[in-house]
This record gives sequence, structure tokens and C-alpha cells, in this order.
Amino acid sequence: MFSEIQQAKLLILYAPVFANCGIGTSIEALYREMEKRGWDVTIGLAWGEIFHNPRNFERFHPGLKTTWMDARTGSEEGRVQAIIRTIKKVKPSIVFHTYLNSAFEAARRLRAKGFPFQFVVANRGSMPEQAACLIENRDAIDYVTCVNRLSYLTMLSFKDAFPSDRIHYIPNGVPPPVAPPQRLEQGPKRVGYAGRLTKDKRFQDIFPFFRSLSDLNASIELWVAGDGSLAEEIKKLSNEFPGRVKYFGSLSRDELYRNFYPAIDVLIHFSPTEGWSLSIGEAMINGVVPVVSTFSGIYTEALLRPNHNALFFPIGDTDAAAKLVEALLRDPQCLTKLSNQAKELILHEFSLDQFGERWSKRLTSFLSKTSKAALPRKKVALLNREMRLEPYKEMLRRLLRRRFLHRYAGEEWPPLTCRNRELLEQVRMRMHAIEQDHKALVGPIDEASEVGKLQSMILRGTL
Repeated sequence: MFSEIQQAKLLILYAPVFANCGIGTSIEALYREMEKRGWDVTIGLAWGEIFHNPRNFERFHPGLKTTWMDARTGSEEGRVQAIIRTIKKVKPSIVFHTYLNSAFEAARRLRAKGFPFQFVVANRGSMPEQAACLIENRDAIDYVTCVNRLSYLTMLSFKDAFPSDRIHYIPNGVPPPVAPPQRLEQGPKRVGYAGRLTKDKRFQDIFPFFRSLSDLNASIELWVAGDGSLAEEIKKLSNEFPGRVKYFGSLSRDELYRNFYPAIDVLIHFSPTEGWSLSIGEAMINGVVPVVSTFSGIYTEALLRPNHNALFFPIGDTDAAAKLVEALLRDPQCLTKLSNQAKELILHEFSLDQFGERWSKRLTSFLSKTSKAALPRKKVALLNREMRLEPYKEMLRRLLRRRFLHRYAGEEWPPLTCRNRELLEQVRMRMHAIEQDHKALVGPIDEASEVGKLQSMILRGTL
């Protein structure tokens, strides 16, 4: 079945800002699934002087074949050359690009020299900036894969950007449970948070949320797994509520599956935007009910349905979140119903095996096609004429060990960035319109239970 791709090579480009996070976990899953299906996979890890340490990624994801992309000089030319060196070294059939803005220029230069590879870019979120960046750099891209339906539909709506056969939707998948439930029937109920403890995830909302929840029920526990800039604050909260707040630090997927998800009843999630959240999917397949903010893309994705397999609250409304959690944990019949429906959906539609099959089928189809993004060599040369001295400057930086030090990770290895502000605004407006259209399609909420009535009032804004 796979004889024709036994030598097919997949190079995944990744910036390991966090040692352990959802994107890194999904990258490992893609690696393992493609390797099982006969692919030779390598992960190119961005290396920076301060914020990007490949060794941290390797510690949480052992056994993967990696190569380090050394851009410790800190310059844009250094980043581009690091990616070029990696592609030349690996000689991949497909370069799979995630988030690294410098990869577009690297692809253009290699194409100008006749290097053959398919350049596939992943849009892993529902942020307008990412979609707009890919549209802006469409000349260098062969195919786009979106894990999020909102991004997929938005990019598809720009008819002059990518033909429909160059954009594909492939959602994440998660493995099955590995441990039996450890929830307490008679003891205290547990609310869990798994993910980055950072402001962009609105983790700061957990503090007013848990205080409000404690006013409603003083026995509920809060379990937190993850790492980030707000980790010290959660330690302070545990002192405020002795014995009721437990902080586990950063846990591997195996640790989450064995000791965390099976023990919690509810997963709380505050983020304003998501692609296809692994922590939510992992929790659901372990029978945990997500109580989540109405993040961008939640209605278009349709993974979560209010009062069917999850509960929704407005972004930032921690009082509403606390009331929903308290009411749900007080109603064991409703909790069991939502838990079962959450688990069933993931088992049937978003298993890890389905994830692997979808990716294998799509990437295999790319192998037989000629690159659609290759530019005429003269055009590429003209595009970069003003930068013709940069390679020589970079050579001197490396010889003299001169380095630009950066203030934050996004300076050291910039993420996907759109320079065309007009295009960015168009993408933002179109995303909003598509999400509102799908929100209008949500059917009436079953108000037979107190939880259902409360959910309906919160979404109508009448609470």
C-alpha cells in the first residue's frame, strides 16, 4: 500500500517556545502517525539564544528524530539561513511549516535554486493574523491545512487567494483513555485546568472564577496542570484555599491521561481563541465535561454544543462560569449525560487513528503533484535584490559571534505575521461574519434541567 512512499521524507518546522504545549503534542502525534505509515519524519526545531531551546522539547517528547535550526545570531537572515540549511540537509519530499514567519523567504530562495519539495503550511488557530499571513504569502505556498473550520472557511472565501484544492481541513485527534475513572462519588468534586498559564489564554480569569465558585460551594477542588508566566499566582491561590487548590506543574500527555483527566469532573477553559483544543478533546474522551468561554470559532467548529456535551459562558464572565460549574456539579444526572455525550463524540469522530489516516491520505496525495507555488527564478532574484548583502553580513556575525538579543520569543523567531493591514482587517471581518452565521444555526437549548435553564439565560444575556 505504501511502497511508493517508502522513501518519502517529511520535515516539520517547529518553534519550541514552550517545552510542553498542545501544538508540541500534536506535532509529536503527527510524527508518530506518519512514521507508522512508512514516512521518514524529521522535526526541525528553532534554536535561539534565549527563548527557543530545542532540548526542552526533546525532554518532553523523547524518541523523535530532530535537527536544530541554529539562528542564535538573532537576525532575520540567520533564521532564513538556518531553515535553508535544514531543508538542504534533510532533503524532504514535503516541508510542513508551523508558525515560523522566516520560512516563506527560505522557501522562495530554495525554489529559485531549483530545490524540489512541496511546501505545506499549517494554520493551527482561528486568529485573523495567521490566515491573513498565509494569504499574503500564497506565492510561496503549495498547500494549506487548517485544524480549525473557521480558518478553513475564511481562507476558502478569498477566491483569488487559494483554489479550493490547495486548502484542506484536518482537525486534531486524541488517543483513547488509558486509566479507569478516579472521580469521587461521595467526596469533593474537582474542576481542572490543563494548558498554558499565560495571559493570552486568559488564565488570570481562574482567580475570580474560583473565588466565586467557592462562595457557592466551599468543598469543590481546583486542579491545575501546566506552566507559564502566571504559575506563581496559582501557588498563592493554593495558600488562600489550603487543601483545595492543587498545582501539578507541566504534565506529559501520559501523566494527564493516567492521573489528571480521570480524576476531574469538569474542565474549565477561558481562552478567547482556539484552533482545535487538544486539552478539551483529551478531557472529553476521558469523560470530563468542558465548561468553556465562547472563544472565536466555537460555533463554526461545532465540536462543542451547549448543554449537550459542554457548557458555554461569555469570554471573561467568571461569575457565569462559576454558576454553571456549581449547578452542573450539583446535578449528577446532567453531569453524567454531558460526560457520556462528550466521550462518544470524540471516540467516533476525532480518534488518533482517524487523525493519522486523514493526514496520511492528504500528504500522500501531495507527493504526486507538481509544486504550484514555484516562482520564476528571475522574479525571486528581483524580490530579494535589496537584501543581497545580508548573507555576507550573517557570515560575519557567525564568525565574530555577534548576536542580537531579543526581549521576547516572538522577536527571536517571529510567528506568522501579516504586513498588509487592509487584508488583515478584511480577514477579521469575514471571520466574524462566518462565526455569527454559524452561531445563528445553534438550535434551542433543552431547558428541562436547572443547568439547561441557566445555560439558556447566560447565552441570551438575561441572567
